[in-house]
Amino acid sequence: MRWVLLFLTGAATAAAAGLLRWPARARPDKADDLTALQLAWLRGGARAFTTTAVVALYLDGLIERGPDGRIRRTGSEGVPADPILASVLPTFATPVRLEDLAQRAEVRTSLGHVRSAALERGLVRGAGRRAGASALLLAAASAAGFALADLSVVLACAAVAGLLAGSARLAGTKPDARLRRQLLRETRARHPLPPEGLEASRAAPQDIVQAVARHGRPALDLFLPGCTGPGELLWRPPAKHSRTTDSSGGQNTYWPADSGGSGDSNGSLGSGY
Repeated sequence: MRWVLLFLTGAATAAAAGLLRWPARARPDKADDLTALQLAWLRGGARAFTTTAVVALYLDGLIERGPDGRIRRTGSEGVPADPILASVLPTFATPVRLEDLAQRAEVRTSLGHVRSAALERGLVRGAGRRAGASALLLAAASAAGFALADLSVVLACAAVAGLLAGSARLAGTKPDARLRRQLLRETRARHPLPPEGLEASRAAPQDIVQAVARHGRPALDLFLPGCTGPGELLWRPPAKHSRTTDSSGGQNTYWPADSGGSGDSNGSLGSGY
């Protein structure tokens, strides 16, 4: 009986690891089917999302930088065509700094909608997979304890299972890394940044927003030079990376660049754009 329990412990642990490591089930959607805000979130989480949203609303003439450095509504009564962007706009009725934008309720709700859309497309591991992995890990801990009849082993296994269950929960709040890298590589290959000069100066606002969503800081430097400097519209003061919770309970921090070009085109997300 003891060996049967130990075998079940190993089988349950292996199955839980498989649930966590197996790639998310992606539908045959391409990155070009994603909106700019969805693509920005995929690239860099809440920070890339808020930067892209500010760029889009600024180019539409709906927001501006106030004299105190905070971002506020302009007198324009326009409404963005993108419903997610439209849901973000009301937060600027009260001026806000860019680094605080992800804490606003409207933005947290919008981030929840973006994450839900990513889940539907198979870009994020779902709650069912996390719950299954957690249950298997707890079962493995119980089986190991009964097999060894040692309370200290039971407690140790339960602690490990709890840590792994927490990792399982976190795994479902971020895009699947493999698919993320693949989609970003594909969309950047199809839509590279234009050379500096006349072509860049003639870019339409929607093309600039898409470029910022795909490429991050290099696109900002090309199309909106100076906007990321101290005191400017898109300036972020140096700070530790913070987490913001969306309406679905997920943690929407930005994820650092992976090898293989999943971060900004310059290979880093350290600037938070």
